[in-house]
Amino acid sequence: MPARQFQRLSPSFQAFWLGLASGLNSFYYSSPRANPLFHVLLWGAPVLEKLAKFGLARGYSVTEIVYAYPFLTRKEWVPRGHRFLVESVLRHGHERKLWNNPQIEAMAQEIHETVCAELNHWKFGPHGSDGLYVHQMGLGEAFANYLRLIHGLRRGNPEKLKRIKEKALQRAKSLASMAP
Repeated sequence: MPARQFQRLSPSFQAFWLGLASGLNSFYYSSPRANPLFHVLLWGAPVLEKLAKFGLARGYSVTEIVYAYPFLTRKEWVPRGHRFLVESVLRHGHERKLWNNPQIEAMAQEIHETVCAELNHWKFGPHGSDGLYVHQMGLGEAFANYLRLIHGLRRGNPEKLKRIKEKALQRAKSLASMAP
């Protein structure tokens, strides 16, 4: 999985993120537990390219980016699961407003709360047994992983889940427009 995400990065961004593994011996370099790059790559190319682009434009090192955005390496954040939230914030936000980690995390939390409320409204429970598998609905990999890994939702009604995704993206846009 991390290798696939690494391949999706452009060469300049690959070089940027490889800095996380700089100086590791071969044992640590090849260890998913010891090499932080394995965890960070699970955030996916859209998130990592946006953060690397921001860092490179300002002359930041990869270490400074990871320090500025600690959610990238925190164990409480499940990169494949939370990717949709962070992608939504970064996609809809204006760069000058959103390069503030607490603000990104707070907006991601608000989008998450919007999705939770909608799932409760539509009475989606974990491990839904009716409908299509979420990864087969064309909702996008990040949203499907979010539903599966964070909410435990494996199946559901495609139309309702598309509406929930639209509401989440609308919430991301409105939060970004309100950001100071």
